[in-house]
Amino acid sequence: SDLMHTDAQFQEAIRSLDEKKVRYVLWDRGLQDDSVKWLNPLGWQFPREEELIVEPYLTRNYSVIAEMDTTRIMERNDFR
Repeated sequence: SDLMHTDAQFQEAIRSLDEKKVRYVLWDRGLQDDSVKWLNPLGWQFPREEELIVEPYLTRNYSVIAEMDTTRIMERNDFR
């Protein structure tokens, strides 16, 4: 069985963020960190830039208001 999320699941997350006008988002970018690659399932690689779905959405619609290690606290631009 596939352990990773599908594109449809990512699209649903974006729809939910939009519909509910979620003000704050925690974005853990840890999977992009080389030091934690050993946590990834065998053979899994971080998607190429053009394959990303949620990351471009967050970059367009949210601003980073704080950052701790690999986690960003982001606020929706509509509220700023």
